[in-house]
This record gives sequence, C-alpha cells and structure tokens, in this order.
Amino acid sequence: MKKFVLMFLLLSTFGGCKTKVKNQPSYDLQTIKIDFAEANLKIPTSYSLNSLEEVKEKLLKIDVKNNFILNSIIGIENQQSIPYDAFIYLDSTKIYNNIWFIEGEYVELTKSICQLYLEQLEHDLQNSWEAQNIKYKRLENKYLSGEKAQFVKIKYKLTYNELSLYLTQYLISTNRKTFAIIVTNETKEDFESFIKKMEIRTS
Repeated sequence: MKKFVLMFLLLSTFGGCKTKVKNQPSYDLQTIKIDFAEANLKIPTSYSLNSLEEVKEKLLKIDVKNNFILNSIIGIENQQSIPYDAFIYLDSTKIYNNIWFIEGEYVELTKSICQLYLEQLEHDLQNSWEAQNIKYKRLENKYLSGEKAQFVKIKYKLTYNELSLYLTQYLISTNRKTFAIIVTNETKEDFESFIKKMEIRTS
C-alpha cells in the first residue's frame, strides 16, 4: 500500500497546463488489456501505449524542465527500480493527459483499509506538495464495492504558479489482483464511467 502512496506523490508532478472548462466530451473508444490485472478497459482512441522508458526519453528532450518534469523523471526511475509492472497511455492531442497502470501486491480493500490509506496519503501529500509550492485541493474521495471489484477513488486539483491539472487515483482490488490507475488531465475528466465498467476476466 505504501508503494501506491509513493507513486501517487511522484506522478502528481507529471506535466501541467492551463485548465480549460469544457463540456463533457464524447469519445471514440478502444479496448485495452491490462494483463497483470486480468482486466479489459475502454479508453479514448487518442491514447496510445508507451513504455516507461519511452516517456522518460520524451521528458528528457524537453528543453526547459520545471519541477513538474524533473519529478516525473524521478518517478519513472523509481518505478523502474521496483519489481512491479507499469505502463502509460499518453494522449496524442495533449502530452500532459496520461493514464498510468501500476501493478501492486494483492490486498483486500475494505472501508477501514481505504480510510487508513487516505489518511497516510493526505499526510504525505501535504509534506511533498507544500515543499514544492504546489497548491492542492481534494475534490473527491469515495469507496465503491461491487460483485467483482472494490475501489477507492481520490481526486485532486493541483496548482503551481499559473498551471493547473487534475489528478485522480483509483486503487482497485478484484478477487485476485490489486492495481492502481492514475489519471492526469487538464480538465476534470477522470474516466470514472469507463473504469466502473471495466471487464474483469474470470479465466
């Protein structure tokens, strides 16, 4: 569980852009496989698969690297050093829009465990983001339990100087797997409707 807190802290600094208010968009969708989670998920077709190394190379090519970019590179390097799989889908229309999928060690997500997780995350976020002069506001946190999966959703708005973005983490447990999905977006879009309809494979 601590690993997911660490990755949430590190990935929270991935990119940044001026927030725009838009109507809820409609998407052309593709189905992707999350093999380590034994699940299938629909996401927009504008997103394409990238390895951690590919994203790192793109960040290193950016001429002016602010704290967002530098911490993103550190986050990728830390993820590469641990024995869990991870991959990223980047939006071709806006590189700051991305979806991370991170494998984890199985844990049953009860309400009490989720509350402990949220308290730990909030404490660590305060120390990390305030040290970087990042203003943050928690917009949402909730726990949902269904027949095949339980998940906790935590959503923040981050502001650094004139840059803003929305960061949402889903910590998800099925009967056999635990994993995280982290959505960074310049709008409030967090793909909850797609994630709630995620197909959990039974064989």
